[in-house]
Parts: sequence; structure tokens; C-alpha cells
Amino acid sequence: MPEEDKSIVSSEVNLPPRVAEFAEIEEQVVGVKAELIERHKISPEFFQDKIKYLIFLAIAQRQKRIREQHLPLEAADAEQALIDQMVILLTLDQSGNYSNYEKDIHNGSGEPDHLVEPVIDKFTQPALTAELKKSIAEGLLDDVKAALGVTTQTEQPYDIRVLSVGDQESTTGMYPSLTEEMNADSDHPELPAMYEAWDQIDEYMAGLEANKQEYMARVGNKGPLPIAWVEHIGDRIVLCMPQPYIEKILHTDQPRANFYDDHAREGDFAYLKHEYVHTQNPVAPKNQLFFGMGFEERRAEFFSGDRHGYQEIKGLYQDVETLSGVSITELIRRNAQSPFSFYVDLAKSLGLEAMLELSVLGPLVYMTEERPMYKKIFDQLGGYDGFLGRLHDQVLATGGEEAMNDRMKARTEYILSHNVLWTNEHRRKFGLNFVSNLVEEAIKK
Repeated sequence: MPEEDKSIVSSEVNLPPRVAEFAEIEEQVVGVKAELIERHKISPEFFQDKIKYLIFLAIAQRQKRIREQHLPLEAADAEQALIDQMVILLTLDQSGNYSNYEKDIHNGSGEPDHLVEPVIDKFTQPALTAELKKSIAEGLLDDVKAALGVTTQTEQPYDIRVLSVGDQESTTGMYPSLTEEMNADSDHPELPAMYEAWDQIDEYMAGLEANKQEYMARVGNKGPLPIAWVEHIGDRIVLCMPQPYIEKILHTDQPRANFYDDHAREGDFAYLKHEYVHTQNPVAPKNQLFFGMGFEERRAEFFSGDRHGYQEIKGLYQDVETLSGVSITELIRRNAQSPFSFYVDLAKSLGLEAMLELSVLGPLVYMTEERPMYKKIFDQLGGYDGFLGRLHDQVLATGGEEAMNDRMKARTEYILSHNVLWTNEHRRKFGLNFVSNLVEEAIKK
């Protein structure tokens, strides 16, 4: 082993315990940590991030447990591969082995920061961007800021850009509807003006669609246009949203389709709020797209009003609460501005290894061909149901069966009294079968 690697190992392993709540475990896994650091050539900079260190500690504990179990060779090799893959995804370019696995981590998806930034600049709509920033300064996002506990003094710096890109979905509701009188009279005097307005929107849409095609090609995004997203460019955080959504959010005096009412506008507005949450002390570790993503998306949904997606994550966390009594959403709310405290509280509530598995079981949309190693870890853990099965066994082993049965009974009674058994089948679409089966068994009883 090269001399510099030895210094890395000694400098990180011989430090006093860093997480008071898990000091005993830290002492127990000193040797395992040293081996992992040496095997993966982990740089000292990695250990400056407290959240990543805590997850690393959980990986080391898992490594120690697996060795003590003396598994059959094939099972032990599979576990070792899983542990190594977790370390690789956690350390990324802070591991000297990163280049050996880069294609398994990111399979040709996206462009580096220095190429993305000029594309964002090119497609920024300056007038609408200035208008949005002014509206935010005047209180547009004050409700989500208050929920997060963000003040003028504590708000994390971020930039925001309205991009002159769009697609058919983004212009939903922008075409004004005909009135009853117009529908009834083909010679209605206002029809020509309405048709002209539609033509203008068609032309406007064609320009945004062309921009979108160029934008997506230049940033290396092969998927559909996101409704809103956050770019991390160096140390900068840039919130981006296509122009049509911002126009619908801000320009409430413009004629819209009949179906595009206040509720629909609030739906578009919720996407902006969701992405704003990502800019403020995200619970996912810095520069991570693999660990903590489920937590972060649930956090953004919770503080933006729970209007949209990630139903699989919401269902998973509900199942966790039914089995264990631990509300991940409540831990998120309680630690809105303290990401590290969230992980500590979760690990204290469920154990380090359960925290580790939950942190890497992200939304299904992240399990793509462009992230083959991440998908492999998900499959090796048995997906959501694999985790829930292990959590169920953990609850039984620690004397929590009676309380769990009470929670299951309450959930079953709610389903029956509100006639929402269909939600059980809906959850199965996301691979959430384990607790759904328990619920159906309880209903039969």
C-alpha cells in the first residue's frame, strides 16, 4: 500500500468519535473503516461532510455484521459487491477508483457544469426572470419559506432563471376557451380575434419547442423537458423553470382555458415551490444523486403542499410508519433546516443499517439505464419490499409486534371506513406489495 494511502487511513480512522450518538459503533468498526478507506482510496475531503460520514459509518457497520454472520461464499460475495457499490456511489470522485466505475455510475447522461452554464444563459428570458425575482422579493414564496423556517438572514443563496423553452404540456391551459355564445354562433364578432389569439399561441409554442430541442441536446438530457429543476453549477444553485409555467403563475389577468382555474394554477405554482425547497439546506448530501434522494423529494413535496408525484416514496414512508411507528415525514418537518440532525434522528429511531437502506432507496424515476449501478443496488436490496420485509422482522425481533398490529388495525379501519381499498392496488404499481398484503390479510380477519 502506498505511503500516502496509509496517511489517509490513519488520519481518518484514529480521530475521536464524530457522532456522539454512535460513538460505541464508531469504536467497533475502526478496522473495517480502515479497510474500506484503503480499498476505495477515499480522500480526506470526503470525511468533511458529516452526512456522508454517517452513511459511511452505516456501511462499515453492515460490513462488520456480514463478516460476523459467516455467510455462504456466494451470498458473502454478493453482499461484498453491494457494500463496495454503495461506497463507490457515496464517495464518487473522492475515491481514487472513481474512473474505473464512471460508466457504471453515469452512463453518458448530462454535460459537465462548464458546458451547461452558457446554455442556461443563452435561453434565459431576462424580462420574465426579472419579473419573477421581483415577485419573490415581494412575497411570492413567503408561505413555503415560513414552513421551512427560512428567513432573510438564513436563506441560502440561489439564482433563478426563466428559460424560453417549452412543450405541449407546459402550455396546457394557455389557449382561451370559447364562450357559450361563440360556440353557438359561427358568425360571432369576437371569433376572429379568438382564432388570431390561438394562432399566436401556436407560433409562440413552435418557437419554445424549437428552443427546447436545442437546449436538451446541448445539456445532454435525453428525457422529456422537466417542469422545473435545479442545476448545481460549481457551488452555485440555479433554479430553472420553462417560460409558459411562469407566465401562468404570474400573469393571472390573461384569458385562459376554462379548465385552467385557481386550483390548476396552484398546481403549476407547487412545482416552483417544490424546486425552491431543493435550494434550501437539502437533506440529500452535497453533489449526490444517489443517497438521500427519496428523503429530499419527500421533503420538497411536503413543504410545497403535496400536490404532485413521488407516490412510491410517499407510499414507502407510510408503510415504514405502519410497521415501525416512525414518521419520516415528521422527522423531515422537525429537521427542516438541519439535514444532519434528520439522519441522526432516523438512525436513532430505526438503526444505522435501516437508515442506510432507506437513504439509497430513491424514487423510481432515478432508476434509469443512465445509472446502472444505482439500479443494481436497488435490485440487490429487493426494492422497497425487500426493505419493508427486513423492517418487519426487525420490529418483531425487538418486541414491537403489538404496537405494529395496532397501527395496522387503524390503517385497515381507515381504508374500510373511507372506502379506499383501491389505494392498496394503486400502491402495487410501485412495487409496494409487502404491507399491502398485510393490510388485505387484516381486512379478511
